[in-house]
Amino acid sequence: MQTSTTFLLSKATEYPDILPSMQELADKIQWLANNSRSLKELEILEPFAGNSELLRFVTDSLKENVELLTLELRDYKAYIFLLAYCPQDFAFFYLKENLVVPYIEKNKLDELLFFTDMLRQVFDNHRYLSGVYNWVCDYFFQARREVYHGKGSHITDAQFRHAERNLKYLRQRSFREMVQIKGYKVYSPTVLAKCCGMEYHSFRRRFKAEFGKTPCQWIREQRVKEITYLLEYTDKRLLEIAENTGFSSPSNLNDFCVKYMLGTPGMLRKNLKGQRNAHHEVLNVKNEE
Repeated sequence: MQTSTTFLLSKATEYPDILPSMQELADKIQWLANNSRSLKELEILEPFAGNSELLRFVTDSLKENVELLTLELRDYKAYIFLLAYCPQDFAFFYLKENLVVPYIEKNKLDELLFFTDMLRQVFDNHRYLSGVYNWVCDYFFQARREVYHGKGSHITDAQFRHAERNLKYLRQRSFREMVQIKGYKVYSPTVLAKCCGMEYHSFRRRFKAEFGKTPCQWIREQRVKEITYLLEYTDKRLLEIAENTGFSSPSNLNDFCVKYMLGTPGMLRKNLKGQRNAHHEVLNVKNEE
């Protein structure tokens, strides 16, 4: 099947009430296939999406076709946009269950990348597509996560960047995941930027936009959490804690604790363990009652 339109026009001859509308849609899609130079031009299909009877015919007929729609069809892009513009549940479920899910199962990367193009243009004004958006987003996010964990991927870095440019939520999730993984045991903002493969000033701007704080502030917060845990739940010596949290000496650890945690490591450990023991005693009393 060279085009979906050929199949649909043939099918429409069985439904005289649908045929005129289908012929008008076919003429428009054929014109777009021959003349369209940008996805923006596909917006002219939106008025057709308001014809529920026509769109129901299109989705039901396409379901009968055993072939999975792919970019090999000249009119593929037009039909994806047409269905995306339709607010009816049957159109949404066709996009999700009959296209996106099989694309993911078969790793149809080109089609999924095209869906990111479509969603970038359509999603903001058509939020009923959130289910489709989430599935496409999660596909690329899970693949990106494997890369961050040192595993290989069939998706190139350029393709990841393409998807992330199109899907704002994917871009945010991917960046945050990268920082959390690459930021483990990293105590320098410039080193963290390098680990993330970014120039520092660009990294700092994006970091502040995504986290609402600078890399320095975030690293400091992570350090405070790590020190707090080690003081409260372990009996490690201060030299070990200093080494584990990136300080060159217990003296530097002490200075950090006094400045940002308002007490020396010894004082903090005593208070933290005291509070935990007091909490346990309260729980024991309640259990005995």
